[in-house]
Amino acid sequence: MRLLPLSVLCILPYLAYAQTNGIADSSLQPLITHANALLSSGKYADAATAYSNALVALPEDQLLHYKRATAYYSLGRYASAVEDCIKVRELGGGMKDRAELMMARIYMREGRWDDVRDVLTSRPGGAEADDILAELSDAERLTKRMQLERRSELWTACVETAGQVLKTASYSIPIREVRADCALKAGDVEGAAGDLTRLAQLLPSSQLPALHTRIFLMSFLHLPPSPATLTPLKQCLHLDPDSKTCLPLHRLAKKFEKGMTKLEDLVSREDWTGIVRLVLTKDNLLGKYTQLEEENAQYVVPGVSLEGSRKYLLLRAACMAYTHITPVKGLPYCTALLDIAPEDVEGLIGTAEVHLKREEYQEAVSALEKAFEASGRSRRDVHTKLNRAQKLLKQSLRKDYYKVLGINRDATQAEVKKAFRSKAKEAHPDKGGSEAAMAALNEAYEVISNPELRARFDNGEDPNDPESQSFGGSGHPFAHFFQQGAGGFPGGGSSGGGFPGGGGFPGGGGFQFRYQG
Repeated sequence: MRLLPLSVLCILPYLAYAQTNGIADSSLQPLITHANALLSSGKYADAATAYSNALVALPEDQLLHYKRATAYYSLGRYASAVEDCIKVRELGGGMKDRAELMMARIYMREGRWDDVRDVLTSRPGGAEADDILAELSDAERLTKRMQLERRSELWTACVETAGQVLKTASYSIPIREVRADCALKAGDVEGAAGDLTRLAQLLPSSQLPALHTRIFLMSFLHLPPSPATLTPLKQCLHLDPDSKTCLPLHRLAKKFEKGMTKLEDLVSREDWTGIVRLVLTKDNLLGKYTQLEEENAQYVVPGVSLEGSRKYLLLRAACMAYTHITPVKGLPYCTALLDIAPEDVEGLIGTAEVHLKREEYQEAVSALEKAFEASGRSRRDVHTKLNRAQKLLKQSLRKDYYKVLGINRDATQAEVKKAFRSKAKEAHPDKGGSEAAMAALNEAYEVISNPELRARFDNGEDPNDPESQSFGGSGHPFAHFFQQGAGGFPGGGSSGGGFPGGGGFPGGGGFQFRYQG
């Protein structure tokens, strides 16, 4: 059974009265009776229309004005209801008190505390008026507390207190604006967007394009991707299909959302080159996002967590892609990613790879230890990388065959051979060197010139150090080298790198999209 609002229940006793009183023209009686029936059955819009038709003939009828005010009140059309109540007060008569109570209730919902008191103190008291005044006292107290919390920058407390006030003043534009502002200062963009969306239902249409734009940009720049992001722009275009503000943004947003969907697919397939094209080069989603952010800097909320946002997802994808292709190129994106989420596993892996490339082993170990902890100690690929970095760190504290030869870790076999010959001229005892220097040079060359031994060394294992590895049987670890002949350069030399399976980011490295409605 449908329940009628209190305002309608209060007027029901007067509906019968209207059938025989206050109607100067009996020809209007069928219309009045029909309007009363509509009001009683909850068809408020139709009832308001019927009463308006009757008031054309009877513009000074107090009861008709009050009943139309009741219909407007039930529809939430408070401004129209107040106009009718004011007319009832001017006309005087038996409905004046009830009209004033309705005005007081409307002013309470709109947060107009002074107007509530003015209306109620100018009339005789009563139980209903006393209840409203008691509610008013509580609301004023909470409003003062909210204002104090806002001035004191107690943002979370301000949001909570404003919420209590809005239970009474749900139609108050100033109170809702305060809660939205405090929510933003507290870092709750989603909560602020919700309040601004509610404001869009209360403000005049002339203010809506700017408000819809603000809601969209706040959501787009801070919140995770969601179809709901487009809703404010759709509402804006519903009012003005050719809006110069909303139409370009709507087109951009639709293209961007298609790009984000494509990005999700590329990451799931580990198509790193495709990600670079989409995010950084051909489609340049990150560049377009950055441009939009810079052009609308006034909507960027400082201090708000962007984890899960479009910016976060784009930076994370770029960081992951370059980690697999060219780690050094990915460093700016991994660094920016860690600025947003300091414990993001992929960002830490990316920076660790650059540290390894630069032979900054202690920094690499620290980053990978943090990544392993951030993964809940569950990522096998991170554990493998950490073990390798720890071995390389330990190795660097003992001997570094690359430094002995004076070459980089990515040197080709031709560069290795050239460096050995150059160093041999300096280290040979007959050329002013020493037997120890020549022995160290030979030892380094024997490892780095052999692809298999070099790969083991690159993974942190020193083939000349029995403590760092164990060999089956009693054979010399370089037996196969000597069988090939000292100084041999086996073909197909590879820098190895210790990344079996292409670096090991199973299932896209845990990259997930989180959608919120």
